[in-house]
Amino acid sequence: MWCGSIVIRRSLQSFFGLAPRNLATRPVRTLLTALGIVLGVAVVLAISITNESTLASIRRIFDEAAGRADLVVTSRSMIGDPFDASALARVRRLEGVQLAVPTVSGRTLLADEANEWGLAVSVGGTRTANDLLLFGIDPALDQQIRDYEVVAGDFLSDESQSYTALLVKDYADEKGLAVGKTLTVLTPRGPESLQIVGLINKSGVGLQNDGAVAVLPLATA
Repeated sequence: MWCGSIVIRRSLQSFFGLAPRNLATRPVRTLLTALGIVLGVAVVLAISITNESTLASIRRIFDEAAGRADLVVTSRSMIGDPFDASALARVRRLEGVQLAVPTVSGRTLLADEANEWGLAVSVGGTRTANDLLLFGIDPALDQQIRDYEVVAGDFLSDESQSYTALLVKDYADEKGLAVGKTLTVLTPRGPESLQIVGLINKSGVGLQNDGAVAVLPLATA
């Protein structure tokens, strides 16, 4: 029994001493292995942080675009006819609904950029690189649920049925546009001209489509 215990003890001592000896005799490989483990952990951590940051950005865009609305009712399909006008009336009659505000949106191109379109990939998916999001609102109601920080010109008039628009200032600066100038966009009926009446900051609705947004009266959109 005594001899057996000595053998076991020596075997364990030899086993536990094997790793330090290997580390000492191969310092370069040891260092590279340690660096590999550290880099692997760092990459996994970086990917996790990036994913969380991306998801937070997406949530922020949708939350600010929705404004203070508790619920957004959308069509099942992004392509096709908009809701029937009676849908808004039905929603407004629902118990507990204090305010229901209509919006409509679609994408287009500036008439003078029709031949320059390309594709871009963003957190929202693949889209036309130089497209413009048209966002139609009811000027009399929309400011009750969404904030618009007008930095030049005026907000859309409550009575406006004309072809007027608000642009995000960053987008307007990039395109050389300003209050009082005309924005010409493509529609199924051909080019249509919109008079720019105001510029807004890149926040809220202006975060959509990376700031390439034109806010219009609902009747125009």
